[in-house]
Amino acid sequence: MEGLNGNGVGGNGVGREAKEISVSPPKKLLPTLRKPNGKAQSSEEEGEGAGEGLSAVNGDEDAYGGSNMDLVSNGNGSRSSFKKRRAHETLKKSMYRFGRTKPGFDPKTDYDALLGVANYSHVNVTKVKIVCRQLIAQSTLFRQFLKFAGFLTVMFVVILMQRNAYATNGMRSAIMNVLVEPPYRDTSYQFKTWYDVASVDDWWNWHQTVLLDSFYVSTYYNGKQANKIDQQVVMQHIRLNGGFRLTQRRVAPDSCAAQDPRFKPFQSTCYGQTYLAGRCCGAVDTRPFRGAKNESIVYSYESKSFYENGYYEYFGGAGQLEESRAKMQELKDNLWVNDGTRWLRTDFVGHNPNLGLLMQVELYAEISLGGQITTSYFIQGMEINKYACRTDFMRLGLEIVFLACYLGYLVQEVRDYRVLRAMNQSFSSILLNFWNVYDWIYFILVAILIAIRLYMIFTPLAPNLTVTADGIFSGTDRLELSMSSTIVESYFTLCGIVAGLSTVKLLNYFRINIHLSVLTQTLVLMRKEIFQYLVIIVSLLLLWSMIAVSIIGYRNPAFSSIGAAFESMVQLFLGLSGRELVFDSLPKDETGNGPAEATLFYYIFIIVMVFVALNVMVGIIMDAYSNVVGQFERMSNEDGLEVLVNHLFLDQVLHEIVVLKARIIARFSRRGDLALSKMISTDTMLMLMDELEMATGNFGQVDMPSEAENIKAKPEIGFYPPYLHTTSSDEQGEPTILPTTFVFKSLKNFVNEHELARRLDELNAFCEDPLMQTAEDKNRDDIKEDEHEILKIIEEAKQRSSQIITDMKKTIQKLDLLDTVLETNIPEEFQNLG
Repeated sequence: MEGLNGNGVGGNGVGREAKEISVSPPKKLLPTLRKPNGKAQSSEEEGEGAGEGLSAVNGDEDAYGGSNMDLVSNGNGSRSSFKKRRAHETLKKSMYRFGRTKPGFDPKTDYDALLGVANYSHVNVTKVKIVCRQLIAQSTLFRQFLKFAGFLTVMFVVILMQRNAYATNGMRSAIMNVLVEPPYRDTSYQFKTWYDVASVDDWWNWHQTVLLDSFYVSTYYNGKQANKIDQQVVMQHIRLNGGFRLTQRRVAPDSCAAQDPRFKPFQSTCYGQTYLAGRCCGAVDTRPFRGAKNESIVYSYESKSFYENGYYEYFGGAGQLEESRAKMQELKDNLWVNDGTRWLRTDFVGHNPNLGLLMQVELYAEISLGGQITTSYFIQGMEINKYACRTDFMRLGLEIVFLACYLGYLVQEVRDYRVLRAMNQSFSSILLNFWNVYDWIYFILVAILIAIRLYMIFTPLAPNLTVTADGIFSGTDRLELSMSSTIVESYFTLCGIVAGLSTVKLLNYFRINIHLSVLTQTLVLMRKEIFQYLVIIVSLLLLWSMIAVSIIGYRNPAFSSIGAAFESMVQLFLGLSGRELVFDSLPKDETGNGPAEATLFYYIFIIVMVFVALNVMVGIIMDAYSNVVGQFERMSNEDGLEVLVNHLFLDQVLHEIVVLKARIIARFSRRGDLALSKMISTDTMLMLMDELEMATGNFGQVDMPSEAENIKAKPEIGFYPPYLHTTSSDEQGEPTILPTTFVFKSLKNFVNEHELARRLDELNAFCEDPLMQTAEDKNRDDIKEDEHEILKIIEEAKQRSSQIITDMKKTIQKLDLLDTVLETNIPEEFQNLG
């Protein structure tokens, strides 16, 4: 054990000046306890019991007529007494067998010797209270962590089972291999894919070659004609449902704001911009238009909902390849896609019976005002029957468990809110607390998640579902799953957001152990500096983005807009992209170099933002990490709290397991002398030290955490700050140091002194007499003072010698000048001084 050097706990300690307490026992030491017969003990009887304890240090019978009694806290402050302890062998099996008692320590034989050692002559009561409070906080947060971890595990398992990402990705890969990635030859005999579509002519060629030939499969791979039920089957297992559909959304003519009347003779019509895939927020055209070749054909606008609207063209199902090819050519001849077209979609539905999934496939082409065509695709799998097999019903059970956990958490949040309101906290103060806002946002998002899931369960994919050999229909209409696929995609996107918020709460729960809290404490410590610095970084990146748009935006699509430029600058800043992002799309001279302005822009950005700004950010993070590690080292070396620093997470888990076992046995077993129920709990130790300190005249005790503090403990830097609020002597830095003999005599009637010695040894609470200073310590202090005086003398001598040398140099310079004027020689002794 480390001794106290006059101003600390267990080494250097907590505080500035220790305080010796009189060894006279208090008249009333602890709160009213109950005798074995159930009657309360009076204050006079308590005093008598304490007095008898003075003459019974080594295990005599106590005032209750039995052996030493143990106090066990049930977590709510109540206490109960037990019968005589078992033999020492049963003590070895107690819950603190995972503690840090020194190997070979035997309280039965080493107790008397322990009290005779100088390092064990006193007990630091304040240190015991601080450590016990931390252990109680750890235990409380650990139980909350287990509940949240269980809730999070059930939620993630349910989401993963609902997503079935492996099966959906298999269907997506099959469709990509058939439609998106196969090459075709255009009119210039170049090989292109869906990604290479750059003009309206390319878009028509892709549909007439790749789509029609891949969609209408009527033979087996050996060339034999397929049965009707086996037609339109791709990649062996996916049957395409019926035909496909083309959709376009248009913009009204003469809707642009920049039209100049002088140019009407040159180009009479101009078009404006639309947003949200051409649905709204612009000059959306809903008027019918006629075919260019056959004016008797009128193409009309249909509005099924806000989400689903446009100009539709439907193509037939199995066996209608030639009809579909002819219709496709007719649409092309009549300029169905023309200057007013802004958004195009090709969609169809597929079915995989092996997985029980319907698949919505959508291929998009968006035409910008500049004439550029951007292609993309979207593939989403959806369950036909939510609960059809054993795995589905297992998932249903987990979903019910998840819903029950959510309701339990919601009830707890409401109780916490009522507690805070009962403490006269205003609604605004509760709302301004970060963790209150975070919890309610989290639970609201989870509620939305549950509502969407219930909608998906109780709302069928298609009303009046009809299945025939020709296809799957919604009544007599074509099966359309665009809205359903959007809902499914939104659901799983929200799942990802909730998972991201869960990591924040998980980081907060990592404070259960000092070794797990390093990342959390680092983030908390640097939060202000890093936030302010991120504002600077984002501002600089926006500035560089505007510079990039101005200099190279018109020649490089990666910098053609402020959004694209900002994304590219972030990639350069983080090292995700290199020089090729800037120069690959730019013209090069005969030496292979890009434009001079682009080269200058790139290298200045690298020097300023990567070499300087990024490294400053890394320095802020490393500085915060170093401060956290240094704080933990000070807790161990200066504050004497090495018990907390050395508390490993595995020890904590094993400890909580045994605590749970002890509580179960104590609650359901009538055998009051069970070893697991007869330990001195951490709660009990804290209560004993509090009452012992108050009884000796020191009424400045460590504040017990209130219910509100336990509900919303802010994760500030340090180890469980809500449990370190102190008053009186603790704030003044004066720990309470009591003689070991006094502590054991005073508490003998309430706890077993051998178990108490073992627990105090575990908490590293024994220390030397703070008022006694050994000769070695005095000599060490005298040596330090002498060294300080010697250093001061040496420093003064150095300064004086420097001044003398400076004066001598000035004198030599004057003599040289005099020698030049008078033509005399300098004395030899002065020359030697130079």
